[in-house]
Amino acid sequence: MKLASHLAKSRHGVFYFRLSVREGSATREKRVSLRTTNPQEARLKAACLSGIMAVHKQEQQRAMGEARFNAAQGIAAQDPDGNLLLNLLRRVDPERLAELAGRPLSEVNELLNGASETDVRRLDIELPARKGCRNSEGTAL
Repeated sequence: MKLASHLAKSRHGVFYFRLSVREGSATREKRVSLRTTNPQEARLKAACLSGIMAVHKQEQQRAMGEARFNAAQGIAAQDPDGNLLLNLLRRVDPERLAELAGRPLSEVNELLNGASETDVRRLDIELPARKGCRNSEGTAL
């Protein structure tokens, strides 16, 4: 009988659930005894364990995403009228940012320190309606 990749059988006939755990650059294998010698029961228990682990991993990823979102909200709340991107860039080391952007440090410092609301302009564009184009309400687009 061929075993699934996450199942292992000891020399005594007991089935184990194989769990690969990554620690840094090394991958270790942990084995959890399923306490059975019956292959069908081992498959069922292994499937249940896999489902539980998948749900747990999904919950962890959701929690990490919420933590990142909350961090971004906190940064945006520091200066609600300001520029979120500029606030994020100010948290990065200017020398590292200059290196990544391929620009001199003076330009990066000028960008980070010299930006203000007076440098921003608003541009509104109105496009003329095209003949024969109507939206769902029947008015011309």
